[in-house]
Amino acid sequence: CAGILFSGYVYSVLVLTATPTILDKVLASTLLIMPATVFLGATIPTLTLAHSTCRAMAGWLLFFSCVGNFVGFSLHSLVLHKSLTWSQELSFGLAFLIVASLICQNRSKARWGLMVLIGCGALILICTWSERQFYGLGALKIGDTLKVYKKAGDSMELVKGKNGLRLTYHGHRSLDVIRYGQIASTELISPLSSAYFAPRRERACVIGLGSGITAGATAAFFERTDIVEINAAAIEMIWDLTDANFALKSREGVKLIHDDARSYLARFKGEYDVVLNTASTPDYFFASKIATREFYEIVSRSLKPDGIFVTWLGLTGDNRAVKSVLSALGSVFPFVQLLFRSGGSYILVLGLRPPLANSKPIKLPDKIKNALAPILLPEELHSPEKFLQLLQLTPKATKTPIPADVPVNEDNYPVAEFQDGNSQELGKAPSSSPFSALLSPETVVLSPVTQKPMDERSLARRVLLLSDAPWFKGLNILLFDRQPNLASVVEKIALEQAQNELKNVNYEKRKNVLRLIICRLALRAKQYTLAVDMGEAAVLASPRSGMAWRELALACKAIGKKGRADYAQQMWLILGPHWPDKKLVRDFHFPYFAVEESGM
Repeated sequence: CAGILFSGYVYSVLVLTATPTILDKVLASTLLIMPATVFLGATIPTLTLAHSTCRAMAGWLLFFSCVGNFVGFSLHSLVLHKSLTWSQELSFGLAFLIVASLICQNRSKARWGLMVLIGCGALILICTWSERQFYGLGALKIGDTLKVYKKAGDSMELVKGKNGLRLTYHGHRSLDVIRYGQIASTELISPLSSAYFAPRRERACVIGLGSGITAGATAAFFERTDIVEINAAAIEMIWDLTDANFALKSREGVKLIHDDARSYLARFKGEYDVVLNTASTPDYFFASKIATREFYEIVSRSLKPDGIFVTWLGLTGDNRAVKSVLSALGSVFPFVQLLFRSGGSYILVLGLRPPLANSKPIKLPDKIKNALAPILLPEELHSPEKFLQLLQLTPKATKTPIPADVPVNEDNYPVAEFQDGNSQELGKAPSSSPFSALLSPETVVLSPVTQKPMDERSLARRVLLLSDAPWFKGLNILLFDRQPNLASVVEKIALEQAQNELKNVNYEKRKNVLRLIICRLALRAKQYTLAVDMGEAAVLASPRSGMAWRELALACKAIGKKGRADYAQQMWLILGPHWPDKKLVRDFHFPYFAVEESGM
């Protein structure tokens, strides 16, 4: 055994530092499993030395159970899982149990009858049980369609619903691919930031494939892009999402690698300009090993001296968990740049060794520009760096905060893995946040890039973009107290953004929501004609929506009071007979406005 262990160590040092072949993996697995097999297989026979018959039988039973486990797992991974549904695979296993029972037990008529009954039940299970029932744990709704992708022991599921496409991972909801007819544009913030802050755009590594949106956008900006994905089924699925991932697999310079990212980077001999991590938060056991100090050291060795590491941290996670990850990051990357991902509850973290150099402008490819059109203003589409600057939360040369009250997240003590999700501190004031030292009101209110006050329009846009952040609640009140005119400017920008999104969205349900938003904002901005137009369009698109009728009524009432009583009366004559709520008819009787306006 000592010889086997030593030879295994030598083999791993000499051979497995390169990319392993199938033969390498088989030999390494054999060397690793032999000591355990020998010791486990010898334990029970050794304990039964006084009973020779028992000892021999125990040895054979252990041998056959070991072989059976190997054959069963191999059969599942290589054949059954890929070819059968879950119900069929369970029935297949049940059939094996029936056969084993018949071989080992007395073949009485009653036992035969029971076996036949169980077999008929398995047959019914195969024919009637829907695969949806295995993936329906909160992921599926009525009317959703499900497509399952399987490769070896992995699976991914693509769910098509009324609002678009989304992914589930082994039945657990993962992320949206297409929502309201549009690509999930918030997935593009990471590749945009990577391209903008990268010292060069030559070579990038993306950890995690998912839908391919982030990886495809990264590949559009860099000459060469390596994408590392541990789930083989995700690589199979990517062919069906070419419209969402910008034809990722047909792009030049793209390399898809089926491997564990940590193992791959540990063997990698080159140097990247950017390593972008898109994998899950550290509360999942498989992702906790890519949020530790040891992993960050591996990433650092795979980067060029001025290369950057881009990852993300959730704002709703446990403070102790986030602090431990920040400590691990700070032990390797002394500088940090934080950006808020608009439309989501997490912060992008750029790990840096030297502070950021001057960033280069970005030119958006047409497909990415179309995907970003709903969330960016026209001037930001032309110069996306303006948008990214508004999302920046810290200056370029910010020291990574290393909290002293929690241990570093390490392989041997992964604090984040066990702490995240068990917090009692969620929802507390910003002072309790691990980012509180960096995200004080002053650094959020003022420009983090220049440390000078922004112009009113830029500041209003920034307030709008940061309004989703949990720690920003209350800061907007502080801003409005300092600048009384800012609230109206924010509403004006919000109206402009909603109109821009309405122009770029094709999904009718989302369009109607935007019409109602525009109607309300236009009323506040005293643009009464626009408010009535949007209210009318919302009612015509959804005649049974009480909310749409209310917004239209308010708009017509306002326009009637402002010298447009004739218009209000005309609207009443056209739409009044179709009004669904009789109480609204009494409250907003449009001819009354004309009388009120004339002073009667």
